[in-house]
Amino acid sequence: MATPDERRERWQRSADHKTAHGLKMETDPLFLGWIEEWIAGEVSIQEVQRRYGELLQSRDKNSLKSNDVATTALLKGLREEIPELGDFAPRHAKDRSQTTHVVNAAWGIDE
Repeated sequence: MATPDERRERWQRSADHKTAHGLKMETDPLFLGWIEEWIAGEVSIQEVQRRYGELLQSRDKNSLKSNDVATTALLKGLREEIPELGDFAPRHAKDRSQTTHVVNAAWGIDE
């Protein structure tokens, strides 16, 4: 089993490699805290990966929600400027995606 010094060195090599190749490094303090737990030997790297995967999923969900809020605000402004839009109901991203699938199927479009 690797020592904390060996794990810290491994992390630093990985970070240096990514930086040298122009890749983005995760800077979220929560993630970096998990890395410190791994370095200290308190959790496995698999646990860090699992937590990070959940963090990324959470970010994606929050991003979709904020996009829906922005779309709703945009449509509200358009309704005020263009009364003909009337009862055009804003829909959530998952609903828009489902509609796209239905339309593609009706037109025989393969995804």
